[in-house]
Amino acid sequence: KLLVTNKSELDGLEETTLAVAAEKAKDAGHPSATAESGPWLLTLDYNTYVAVLSFAKNRDLRKNFYIAYRSIASSGKSDNTGIINQILALRKELAVILGYKNYAEEKFTYKMATFNSASSLMEQLINDSRAVAVEENAQVTQFARNVSEDKGLELKWWDIAYWSERQKEHLFHIKQERLREYLPLPLVIKGLFQVSMLVLGPAKHNKVVILCIANTHTLQVASLLGASCHQ
Repeated sequence: KLLVTNKSELDGLEETTLAVAAEKAKDAGHPSATAESGPWLLTLDYNTYVAVLSFAKNRDLRKNFYIAYRSIASSGKSDNTGIINQILALRKELAVILGYKNYAEEKFTYKMATFNSASSLMEQLINDSRAVAVEENAQVTQFARNVSEDKGLELKWWDIAYWSERQKEHLFHIKQERLREYLPLPLVIKGLFQVSMLVLGPAKHNKVVILCIANTHTLQVASLLGASCHQ
């Protein structure tokens, strides 16, 4: 968690992100917190992480968030490295007992694909996409150098999302914050059900938050969590 009192450190973050951070600060014992004046409490939940990496102009803030997020549960009291190693060892032991070379091979006995076909597909995707990825990275890097006027700028992992977002704004003249007004929750839920009906032919309940999806034989096949809405 990071409590910020100087708004300039959060320059670039969208208003919705600041509003959420202010609400978190209120919950943490800062009752006067507002989106405009702060303080703002930034946490390592995914939405905040993506917002910071994509919009924060503060490069040090992006770097700290990137390292902290990538280090979750890997140090101190929350370090679960030992548990992961134990799980991997037990999976390997299970696979050998059942007569397989490894756990992945054992898992694919229940799948339509095979271990070899899945591995081949992954390698094919890597080979087919590598050149495009390298070219796109070069374009983003050049764009960042031009805008920052730093011809020697080398993009780090915490820079890529930020400069990619700036490049999209430059090319397409649109910002993510502007898209929100076209996607209010009731409209999103309505669209979600329309797509679901086309795929599954579901029935919906309009009075509860947990929304059940059933097929034409009234067999429940999935559930959706969302606000209630009406047709």
